[in-house]
Amino acid sequence: MRLAILSANLGHIDPDDTVWVEQVAPGYEIDVHRWDDSSFPPRRCMSPRLQSRIAKMLGWQMAPGYDLYVWLDSSFTIKDPGAAKWMIDNLGDGDVGVFRHPHRSSIVAENEFIKKKIAEGNEYLKSRYEGELGDAEVAEIMSTPGYVDDRLLVAGIFIYRNVPRVRDAMVEWWYHTSRYHCVDQIGLPFVLWKHGVDTRILPGNYYAPKPYFRRLKHRA
Repeated sequence: MRLAILSANLGHIDPDDTVWVEQVAPGYEIDVHRWDDSSFPPRRCMSPRLQSRIAKMLGWQMAPGYDLYVWLDSSFTIKDPGAAKWMIDNLGDGDVGVFRHPHRSSIVAENEFIKKKIAEGNEYLKSRYEGELGDAEVAEIMSTPGYVDDRLLVAGIFIYRNVPRVRDAMVEWWYHTSRYHCVDQIGLPFVLWKHGVDTRILPGNYYAPKPYFRRLKHRA
């Protein structure tokens, strides 16, 4: 079995000198693909933040041929040699393993939270997401018969299986993010539901993912 660990730090958004501990998982050959501006040159029509979403959602195209993929936003570093095994074990026979959002429980609540904070003048969110089309994205999702908005996931760290239904969900996830809103967690629960992806919740708090990962502060 082959596993790829993927990450992308474009536009030097996060520290460039983070060190990842080499991973060991019995039965798995593990490779690392970490894209930066030299290996994934800037696209003039696209912000670094949005361009990194290509690697995040379509990394199985950029580094093909693996059975499993682990994604880490570049704001995380790997602290423990057993991190990949922990991810594999918690995935089990599921398709995707991802953390539940620790503070909100629906995409409607997430969209409203972002709008409220921007209206209040939150500079972090304004600089990144002002002008995005969250209301339109939520309207499209909520118009889908059968969808129940009762889950919010946070996708800075996740693992997925290289199977057609997951790849189809990832392609639609990219559509949602590029079409509507760079906050990718708004569309994620919906696309996983729509494509029948068996989703497993990773244990613990995404914002304090000890002992395996450490969350870093963005540079930009």
